[in-house]
Amino acid sequence: MGGFWAAVAMAEVSLPAPLTPGVVKGLLLRHLRYWASKPDTFYADGTLNIGFCFPNMYVSEDYNSPQSPYWCMKTFCMMTLPASHSFWKIEEEPLPSTTDIRLEVALLKQPRQILVNSGNHHFLLSSGQYCAWPLKATEAKYAKLAYSSTFGFSVPTGPLIQQMAPDSTLALSEDEGETWKVRWKSEQSEMSTVDFMGGGEGLSEIGSEKVPTLISKWKPSRTSNVQVKTILIPPTKRWPDWHIRVHDVTAPEGSDLGLMAVEGGFAIYGRKKRDGLALLPLLWSDVDSSGEISAEGVSTSTSSALVVSSAGASGVRNIKFSSSGGKVEVTGDVLKPDENTNLMVSRTLIPTITVAVVPEKKGGDLSVKLVTAVFAVGAGKLDAGEIRRRWEDLPIIQTRGEVGEAGDCIVL
Repeated sequence: MGGFWAAVAMAEVSLPAPLTPGVVKGLLLRHLRYWASKPDTFYADGTLNIGFCFPNMYVSEDYNSPQSPYWCMKTFCMMTLPASHSFWKIEEEPLPSTTDIRLEVALLKQPRQILVNSGNHHFLLSSGQYCAWPLKATEAKYAKLAYSSTFGFSVPTGPLIQQMAPDSTLALSEDEGETWKVRWKSEQSEMSTVDFMGGGEGLSEIGSEKVPTLISKWKPSRTSNVQVKTILIPPTKRWPDWHIRVHDVTAPEGSDLGLMAVEGGFAIYGRKKRDGLALLPLLWSDVDSSGEISAEGVSTSTSSALVVSSAGASGVRNIKFSSSGGKVEVTGDVLKPDENTNLMVSRTLIPTITVAVVPEKKGGDLSVKLVTAVFAVGAGKLDAGEIRRRWEDLPIIQTRGEVGEAGDCIVL
């Protein structure tokens, strides 16, 4: 995008409001400052590396060469403007907000995606997108459930679950965890809505609202007997830091070895800020020198997993599940994926919910409904005390037959 804004300036294109020349200059210069703050984008000899924020061949393609990163030089095309040009004299302006609402959710109908800006996190939910061309790690690069500009995304390094690095996706195994598959090609995708019903004390001003959703139907592989229906629900004003994932997983002809599923949240930097060592168990009671609650660490339970680090907070919580045809075990865990799987940082952690279904009988039908709430806040957006409060304020999901008279809830 840096090259685009530079070309706008060079070609003296007038854009519609609010994209004034000052706003365009701000977009371009902030882009350059961002990459100037990432020294690991260069090799030791000073040349640009193949990767993103650091050298990473796992994200490369077969068509990459040492010259590939130098497409970035398009960003400097505005240097052709003479020193007397007005571009060099106008004041840089911030990106204007188009609304005073703290949460912005936009349904993008053509690509069937939902764009979210909570003020604390900017990300995209995706339903039917995929790349049919068999690129390396194509499932990770095009078909994940969510993509974050804060946390980036991860690519696999091998077939094991820690090598799969299943952030922002649902990984399925039909052989007790020996191999895993994630969503690639959706057989069907559509858009719909659910209802938020506002009834909580002190929150009556929120009222009720229609919330857009994305629905996709997919199989982990062409030959698999397993079918999945996934519903993605963006954040609501009541719970602006959570999005919801609903998965209906069925195996009509059963599975002799049962099913395993791993639901991954956003991958996040997983080391201590001070010394780079591994994060310890999360203690919300720690207080720093200023008297503020400070928090870095990991927390897990039978139904949740949370990571808080200098990069922000990332967590998942199982809201509810139901099953038939098998015994189900649900656990929360913090997965330590292989190094260099993520675009942004080399060492990450992924909060996950693991579901294991043991069939009651061979060849019998299996079905599991998994409802997961995914929590994410970027670095420096909220203090530790507020992160804790919002993490403990779990969204309430109900079906139409369960809706009560009081309390806020999302109705499926």
